[in-house]
Amino acid sequence: MNAQQLRNSILQEAIEGRLVPQDPNDEPASVLLDKIRAEKKRLVKEGKLKKKDLEEKPISEDEKPFDIPNTWEWCRLGDVGSFERGNGIKRDETFDCGYPCVRYGEMYTKYKYAPTFEKTVSFTSKSVFEKCRKAHKGDLFMALTGENKQDISLAAQYVGDEEIAVGGDLCHFTLIEAYGLFFVYLINSTYFSSKKEILATGDIIVHISTDKLASIPIPLPPLAEQKRIVAKIEELLPKVEEYGKAQEALDKLNKELPERLKKSILQEAISGRLVPQDPNDEPAGVLLERIREEKKRLFKAGLLKKKEITDRVINENEVPFSLPDGWLWTKIDNVAFVTKLAGFEYSKYIADNLVSKEKGVPLFKGKNVQNGKIVYEFEAFIPIELSNELKRSQINKKCLLTPYVGTIGNIGIHDKKGIFHLGSNVGKIEFYNGDSMNILEEYVKYYLMSSYGYDELTKYKKATAQESISIEAIRDVFIPLPPPAEQKRIVTKIEELFAEIDKLK
Repeated sequence: MNAQQLRNSILQEAIEGRLVPQDPNDEPASVLLDKIRAEKKRLVKEGKLKKKDLEEKPISEDEKPFDIPNTWEWCRLGDVGSFERGNGIKRDETFDCGYPCVRYGEMYTKYKYAPTFEKTVSFTSKSVFEKCRKAHKGDLFMALTGENKQDISLAAQYVGDEEIAVGGDLCHFTLIEAYGLFFVYLINSTYFSSKKEILATGDIIVHISTDKLASIPIPLPPLAEQKRIVAKIEELLPKVEEYGKAQEALDKLNKELPERLKKSILQEAISGRLVPQDPNDEPAGVLLERIREEKKRLFKAGLLKKKEITDRVINENEVPFSLPDGWLWTKIDNVAFVTKLAGFEYSKYIADNLVSKEKGVPLFKGKNVQNGKIVYEFEAFIPIELSNELKRSQINKKCLLTPYVGTIGNIGIHDKKGIFHLGSNVGKIEFYNGDSMNILEEYVKYYLMSSYGYDELTKYKKATAQESISIEAIRDVFIPLPPPAEQKRIVTKIEELFAEIDKLK
């Protein structure tokens, strides 16, 4: 049960007579109703009420939704007071000072769940004030127009001493011989809300009349019990608010906990603490040497440029943190071919849709890489002949993809068969993998998704209209490289633990 449900439950208990014990010495509500009738007759004689305010419509048994204590009575809201509708106060007729007033919209923005207010937030001129109907201390305010049936006519009691002007689409309800705060809580209960939702009309703009509000059956306790009920409600509601804050904090923690656990697991993994090391594993340095030889071979074959076969040197003072024996620090450019779109005007294929899905090669955009996964939904394609001419930007084997403009820091593994192509804003990280070289894309993906890896990947971001990083910055990212066999053990353990964490959700 959340805080709002608990609040609703307390109010329902209150209006059904179960929140506080009854006192047999209380003057019963039937006597209170007689006093209200007598006072109404006096006010009619003095011209302060109209004769129609004396009318009472009997309540059938079908209209009584629950049982109430013997000392209580069923009546209609209009039986215990009188409604008066306000008249128009335009927005440009309100100021920061002047004569106090209330406009109907403020019942939703300023006084919702008040339950009382002593000062108004708006003021008007003397001339407007004098033309308006006035409310006085103890009156209840309710909006008669709103955007939804749930919030319309929520009540707040005015407890200030000055008379205040009442704007249009708003009413004030003057109680007779009754305790105002009890009726605020009654009107704001789910029971009363359910009744007014039936009576309100309209969908986009909702309306309800004072006659309809006055017709709603209500349970009326003895006056003394009304006061005890309010005292108990006001004792409980601060505790409900505290409970609500605690529940929100717990919900937030529960929502964040799985991701926090995953981040912790990834940090343990990239530090070499997630799985035990095996002294029989081939060290990462041997793997790195084989990659160097492969890069030389690709250079001789004309598939790499001379600058791409030179290792980026790491100085001892650059090393972020120490690694287990058999691991080493390197940079992405030392173990992978990193590139972006090059060689043709990408935008025209989006604008003119020149190539159909059936005849073209799909272009990856930044939005195809989302939160650790690849989305294979494409909106642009290029001719296969053009893609084959631009081999360096082609995607035809397993690799990592990451946006370098916009959603930088996202990373995903492309592992679908077929030919694809880099589109705008997406970089490709293609490891020099073969029979004797093994860098798991999954391991590097998890590294770049870790807190440290993410910071490495985005540390040189540029704060332009859209955040961006250069391909050169991606090439310069540090990687803690374990032996190939340990990479496999790490990935297996991560996926095993992540599956257990996902069960918590």
